[in-house]
Amino acid sequence: MASTKIVLDTNFLICCLKQRIALFDELDRICDFAYELVVLPEVRAELEFLSRHGEKLRDREAAMLVLNFLQQYHDKFSFPSSIGGREAGENIQGGEWREADKAIVAYVETSGESPGKIIVATLDKELKEKLKSKVRFLVIREGTKLELL
Repeated sequence: MASTKIVLDTNFLICCLKQRIALFDELDRICDFAYELVVLPEVRAELEFLSRHGEKLRDREAAMLVLNFLQQYHDKFSFPSSIGGREAGENIQGGEWREADKAIVAYVETSGESPGKIIVATLDKELKEKLKSKVRFLVIREGTKLELL
């Protein structure tokens, strides 16, 4: 049986870290199905950009901590090749903040998976609006809890 793919957005990862959410424990609590955590190259590139060029020191530090977390637990994540043309590690320029969101939309639209087999973990209202009829969402509730919508 194929596992459900949970596609992680940049801000979702940063918020999980900032709010000290035990990501793996929370996922085990709410997911009674097999899942695969997906981090697209565009999300990783956005984290790398933020770690070097974030406006605030705490934003740079948070992005760096998420990158370290992804590296430390790399065996728990899937890092597919680029959908939107950007290879992992390429820099995001200042005006390309929506690249990760575009890549998530492209991933969902080209995956060939049934709607119930992809979950997008995001806090982004625009992204939710674009994908609302195509996927389920994983969100943060009450500051430290994850909820599946």
